[in-house]
Amino acid sequence: MSLFDKLKKGLDLSSSNLSTGIKNIFSKKSIDQNILSQFEDLLISADVGIETAAELKKEFEKLKVDKNLIDSKEIINILAEKIASILIPYEKNLLFLDSNKPNIIIVSGVNGVGKTTTIGKLGKFYKDNKKS
Repeated sequence: MSLFDKLKKGLDLSSSNLSTGIKNIFSKKSIDQNILSQFEDLLISADVGIETAAELKKEFEKLKVDKNLIDSKEIINILAEKIASILIPYEKNLLFLDSNKPNIIIVSGVNGVGKTTTIGKLGKFYKDNKKS
């Protein structure tokens, strides 16, 4: 299992809260500006960030999501792809951190999303890979 997979697994709690919110919002028959605003608010409350939430809302406006969509999994998959495309430029291979000088990894998020668990997993990862 790759480090990315481990981190992804550690964030399951926030993901399930977000996916439940998405299911509730997009269960309506028509997707209008009100629905998209609720979607943006959900993203902000999920600690996505104001600018990113606005960008994702614009992307969903452009997509013209099928108004007859019953399965919210498709919307979650589209959202995951969009978030991944935003994050890819910032991706770093954590195995190549310089072990001869201090490195800083910033972990942020709202209460209960798995920050401490993720930090523990990172610590174990570095210990197992002799990066401590």
